[in-house]
Amino acid sequence: MKDTISVFCICQIIYSFYHFYFAPKRKLSRAIPLGLFSLLLFNIKPYLLLALFPGILFWASFSRLQKIKSKVVRVLVLPFILAITGFLLLNFFSSSVGVKYGSAQEAIETAVIIRKDLQRAEQYGDNYFDIGEVDPSFEGMLSKFPIALTAGLYRPFIWESRSPAMVVSGLENFILLLFTIVSLIRLRIFGLFTSTFKDPILTLCFIFSVFVAFIVGFTTANFGALVRYRMPILPFFLSYFFILAYLSNESYREKTIFRFKLRFGEKAEAMLSPTSVTTA
Repeated sequence: MKDTISVFCICQIIYSFYHFYFAPKRKLSRAIPLGLFSLLLFNIKPYLLLALFPGILFWASFSRLQKIKSKVVRVLVLPFILAITGFLLLNFFSSSVGVKYGSAQEAIETAVIIRKDLQRAEQYGDNYFDIGEVDPSFEGMLSKFPIALTAGLYRPFIWESRSPAMVVSGLENFILLLFTIVSLIRLRIFGLFTSTFKDPILTLCFIFSVFVAFIVGFTTANFGALVRYRMPILPFFLSYFFILAYLSNESYREKTIFRFKLRFGEKAEAMLSPTSVTTA
């Protein structure tokens, strides 16, 4: 039941943080469940709390950053915030894995051993995947980032399914892959990242999904375990695409209205009125 409890803790942490920090009527009492559910998640699956931390920090910082009127100051402050986030993330990672493994290096070595164990066909069957030989070092882990991320987000593919349950997972992953391709076509790579880091909720969803998908894809070799461990990603990854689609449509609509006004001048206001639009 760890996965169910973990998802529940994640939802409660985000809900409590919003009402504690952002809500018009802030509830200081939400600090108690925020701390309790963070502690529970840390003891069950610390890497999920680690994945949430930078996105929430960016979310909190971004809201304050938006209140700065000077664009120059905002541009200068943003890299500083990202640098602090990265520094805290690395320190939190070192301390969290140190509690269980003694060091980040030992955590990576343990992950490689677990992956090799899950590939034993005589024990777990043939329902596994291979990302290739992994060097048990930080550099070796990063070299597997693309293939591990792909596995964590989109595998098993439909043709890799060996059972009815895996077929359902394959269809689910195919839909996620279609969302990704459509978003890349509409916004291109640069536009996708620009849109992502313009909105703190999108940033939170993106960072959490990518981080957890990479960890799961790197440490898991069995498709059944992969589908289960990836469960916390799905609400965030799907929300990311729906919010991205909504914001991109809003941006397109605003650009269209702006061009319309440039073309028709004073007549544009009358032409864009609800009565005129309804008549048209």
